[in-house]
Amino acid sequence: QEEESPFAPAGPACDDMDYEKVLDTYQRLCTKLVPCQGLTPGLREKIAACYREGYTWMRLPWIFIKANESLFLQGDNGRRWQADLEWLLDPAHLRAVEEGKYDTWDRGFDE
Repeated sequence: QEEESPFAPAGPACDDMDYEKVLDTYQRLCTKLVPCQGLTPGLREKIAACYREGYTWMRLPWIFIKANESLFLQGDNGRRWQADLEWLLDPAHLRAVEEGKYDTWDRGFDE
């Protein structure tokens, strides 16, 4: 009887992960963020880590759309920093975008 390792990655296996689909989806939906220059080994590992956390390619498009609509992530943040795919694929950042932390609120109020 084989015992499951406590160090096995959580979530689904990455064997069926379509890395190109994730990259193409980001390029298509995140036109206001920094474009990705290619699929590097490091980026593949980040995609795999997200997948293990439950962020499959079926879940990512909605998060990519939310990120693309964020003025802060587009560079309206005082430092003119813009998000890119590598930053976005950090599971903590995906979670923050998904939860609305970077949503753009109406700026019609008195500042």
